[in-house]
Amino acid sequence: MGCESSAVAHTSVPWVVYVRHGDIYAFDPVSNRTMRLTHGHPAHGFSSGFGDLAVSPDGRRVAFSGRVGHAKSSHTAIFVEPIVGGKPAVNETPGGVGGPSHNNLALSEDLGVAALNPQWVGPRHLIYVAATGASKPTAIAMEVNLSTRKFGVLPPRKIPGGPEFAVYDGVDVMMPLVVNGRYAAYQTFDHSGGCFATSDLVRGTGTHQTLLTHTPQMDEWPLDLSADGRVLALRLWISAGPHNGLCTNYGTKNTFDQELIAVSRPGHLHVVVRFPPFTTRKGSLPTIDAAWSPDGKSVAYISPDQTLLIRNLQTGKQHLVATDVSAPDW
Repeated sequence: MGCESSAVAHTSVPWVVYVRHGDIYAFDPVSNRTMRLTHGHPAHGFSSGFGDLAVSPDGRRVAFSGRVGHAKSSHTAIFVEPIVGGKPAVNETPGGVGGPSHNNLALSEDLGVAALNPQWVGPRHLIYVAATGASKPTAIAMEVNLSTRKFGVLPPRKIPGGPEFAVYDGVDVMMPLVVNGRYAAYQTFDHSGGCFATSDLVRGTGTHQTLLTHTPQMDEWPLDLSADGRVLALRLWISAGPHNGLCTNYGTKNTFDQELIAVSRPGHLHVVVRFPPFTTRKGSLPTIDAAWSPDGKSVAYISPDQTLLIRNLQTGKQHLVATDVSAPDW
């Protein structure tokens, strides 16, 4: 595919890769060096709870979603680019990721910025999710074979634990879906806490599912998985203002609390970062995203002001990497 080079083959640097102003950058935490990988490429960042880039398991490549074409003729595609070696990004989904259809639904019709989230499930395989409609919390999981450049619907049996939702012939999954090959993390809904169902974390492995959280007044959704199955997630709740569960009256002022949490198993939750309360009348909240380091000892995260930081979980020390960042991976 032309995505690897001898220069890439010798690197073992745990790159932190991120999107800034539509371009991809790679940061080396060891040497404190930053490289710009793309120039003027319309890479998608993070929107509505979905990050749109991923570092390969060997740390040599980055997959990201971006736009191809211009104006009405443009479409979304997934690109793969070597982090070291200077070779350009390769479109691994020629014609756009919306090509296949399912149940007479052209996936490209509802394929938005937030509906991709490419992830590696092996050295030559990617998955992404294609939204089936703006009003639904589910998506069709798709698989890309980088060796053949073919893509199609991902069978539920390939998702650890199986999908949370089994509709549309059993291939729909909750968004966001986080997969690292051995584990998967997704949401389940609890309707007992108010007029709006709140979400809890589910982890799948093999054919089993484990409910990791049960908080009727809080939302949790997965952001990343460590190699040993710890789920890195964002938790949200309303701490002040008129509300019912997570429902607010339009135009009223409410204060939202958000924190990054790490969950290893039911009842074992660690708060990684707690953010200052955010008060708004609109209901929309700042973007927050996060990713584990390969050894699971640090976290790279975007704060509400779009600053990318690295936090050492053992010492609590933080390092500022960049500003105006919209998606990280490690």
